[in-house]
Amino acid sequence: MLPIISGRTAAFVLLLAVCVMILVGIYLSRKKLVSFKIRKLPALDAMKEAVGRAVEMGRPVHFTASYMPLSGAEAAMNLSALTLLTFLARLCARYKATLLVSVGTEQTLPLQIENVRQAYQAEGHPEDFKLENIRYLSGEQMAFSAGVIQTLVGERVAANIMVGAFAGEAALLAETGSRAGAIQIAGTPRAVQMPYMAVVCDFCLYGEELYAAGAYLSDDAEMKGSLAGQDWGKILGLGITIVGAILLTFLGDRTIPQLLSR
Repeated sequence: MLPIISGRTAAFVLLLAVCVMILVGIYLSRKKLVSFKIRKLPALDAMKEAVGRAVEMGRPVHFTASYMPLSGAEAAMNLSALTLLTFLARLCARYKATLLVSVGTEQTLPLQIENVRQAYQAEGHPEDFKLENIRYLSGEQMAFSAGVIQTLVGERVAANIMVGAFAGEAALLAETGSRAGAIQIAGTPRAVQMPYMAVVCDFCLYGEELYAAGAYLSDDAEMKGSLAGQDWGKILGLGITIVGAILLTFLGDRTIPQLLSR
């Protein structure tokens, strides 16, 4: 017998369940009924070290969030990268390090300019903000890569931070940064690019660690509660998968596969 709900209806019910979990997590965290903790992310902790190294060497810090547009799956990746840019800009403003930002999409250019400007203002050094250090290169992959390579080598950067929706240029940029002698922090949720970053870079953010960066760096209770709710949703999905596999394998019961089928 077919289940009462299936396909998109079942997916919608599961989506509602996850939304409720997120709201519960935010409520518990906001009311301080539960203290959620995020495990250590060495890549984020290393950003202060990278900026300090640049200051000691008298060389700039470089940041890029790739050339991908704010659309599709890449949008969430690049918006999460902007959170790291704000944190990095505040570090650079605080320790008087030169920050160079390579931009590959005109959609995020005003966002990145404003993020850096506000970071310098928040640290009390608005006079140190230099618009010319935020450079739009190109929305084309190879042209963007060539511009970043020129910056890494020509400016002799001491630290290279590249996070966001990277594609085939990831290995090229990371290898150039390594040859330039820069300490490198990289991250992307795109699984196909993670191995290249892991081999060449000093510190990496893997997968959804990039999405957790905002909560980790800000220590915001509501953001932590939201992350907890999302984790509960993942546990729910994993549990349904395991139960469905067991029922199908040992009892031949296809209820859960039919429930989730289109």
